Amino acid sequence: MDDNKKMEIALFRYGLIFDLVNDNLSKEEKTAHRRKIISSEHKIPYSTRTRIDERTLRKYCQMYREGGFEGLMPGFRADKDKVKAVTEENLIKAIQYKKEVPERSVRQIIQIMELEGVIKTGEIKQSTLSRLIKKYSEVYESEIVTNNKVFRRYTMERVNQTWQSDVKYSVYLPDPNNPDRMIRTYLIAFIDDKSRYITHAQFYFSESSECLEDCFKKALLKCGVPERCYMDNGKIYTSKRLDAICAQLGSKVIHCAPYSPEGKGKIEKFFWYVDKSFEPEVRVSKVKTIDELNVLFAAWLNKNYHEKIHSEIEKTPNEAFAEGDGYRKFIAPEEIYRIFLYKEERKANKTAVISVCGNQYEIDPRLARKTIQVKYHPSDLTKIEVYYQGDKFADAKPFQITFKTYDEYKSGVVASPPVIVEGQLSYLDLLKQKQEQDLVDKKNRMSFTKLYGKEGRA
Repeated sequence: MDDNKKMEIALFRYGLIFDLVNDNLSKEEKTAHRRKIISSEHKIPYSTRTRIDERTLRKYCQMYREGGFEGLMPGFRADKDKVKAVTEENLIKAIQYKKEVPERSVRQIIQIMELEGVIKTGEIKQSTLSRLIKKYSEVYESEIVTNNKVFRRYTMERVNQTWQSDVKYSVYLPDPNNPDRMIRTYLIAFIDDKSRYITHAQFYFSESSECLEDCFKKALLKCGVPERCYMDNGKIYTSKRLDAICAQLGSKVIHCAPYSPEGKGKIEKFFWYVDKSFEPEVRVSKVKTIDELNVLFAAWLNKNYHEKIHSEIEKTPNEAFAEGDGYRKFIAPEEIYRIFLYKEERKANKTAVISVCGNQYEIDPRLARKTIQVKYHPSDLTKIEVYYQGDKFADAKPFQITFKTYDEYKSGVVASPPVIVEGQLSYLDLLKQKQEQDLVDKKNRMSFTKLYGKEGRA
């Protein structure tokens, strides 16, 4: 069985047990989830079975605890989506959400359940749930009261419990390869649901999977790993590679329903503020390169958005995110780097030269004319790892490099160095200067404390 099928099977099993291996859920919640899985039917390719029994479920949990995501990779099945009925537990939860806020529509209730990871996108039809809520609201009224301690209200209780992500079509900049031509930029962002903190956001010249992964990786390194990622249904968000990356991190991707922007309210509100506060300043500035745009955006994000009191949480995103430090789970940078590596096969020519993303590399002469596996990170094509039959050889040596990143290769746009803009300082320039000065002041305070102690001395 090839690696792709093994990955799909592991993703299927991971989807089943995600809530069962989540330490933040109560025993009652896990019991309810286990019953839901056992009572549901599943389409399993290459098998006539349609049920997952409790013994199998416990086995999958044990495999994950012992070997992580890779431990879920068997050798003989492939994954397909599950088909579930509206279980009693889900119905009680839906009725509870309706009673909490009577104005909630059935569509919003389904969105809430998808966001919490209780159901998958499209699993429950609006018409079906609407009919059941009307029929059984009075029947289950007492159940909702007695079971209220089991099922949580629709609020994210912790930082990094859920991140939302989306792409914003943004300002135009000169094409680095043709300065007379203007091309669009794309802002990719990740926001923490609880604190409204932007774990990372960056402008790119392309709306690609590689750019999304680059942004996601930087967010992980800075802010830790989210329990769930609530993402759009766009092409870059629905790849199995992204599902596999999140699974190896111990996270899970949840997709919002098509044409349902209310499920992405927090990220959409942030984009609205970017429209209102940041982009107008860019349009009157003399920004020429995407590197300069990102420097100014980082200053605006840190000194404006993150330090501004948010009307819904009544504190700044900086303050709200800092309150959740105890809940943040970090993974070593080396492990994150490994998880994000691309893996492909290449055949070396007779002079032991291979081609990767439009670049040429020299490899060990013993591998001439052989089919090898290469591993590389899309943001750095200067480093290519080489493997043959499971054994690691010396890294490939750059021979002829045209593109430094996968995105440059895919778009044909080679990034240019930043340009220093002369003239009157803009609002964004002032924010940038303030951020740089704050960093200098912080460094000086740390040096003073190190030399003289916390209180200092005369």
